[in-house]
Amino acid sequence: MNFYDFLWSAVKRPHLIREYAERVGVSIAINQAGDFYERLRDVARAAVEIIEIEARYVGPLPQLKDRCRDVRRFVAEAIEDLIEAGRETGDLRMPNC
Repeated sequence: MNFYDFLWSAVKRPHLIREYAERVGVSIAINQAGDFYERLRDVARAAVEIIEIEARYVGPLPQLKDRCRDVRRFVAEAIEDLIEAGRETGDLRMPNC
């Protein structure tokens, strides 16, 4: 499974991104009881935070460039889906990596 598919899986099963974040040393909050769009926004926000921390503190990873590209794609699609559904995009942004 590539990182992009992992992120979409995490929308359905938020514990996946939470466990991944813990391995990187990040504590994130995802409203597991929220609807699909709330979880989508939370996972997108968390993915940006995690990838930026990996880029800064974990050091260069061979797969970091691919992960960053996957996060950018995921966030762009999340923003588009949220807008189309008439939902707030909140503070979603592209990762700086």
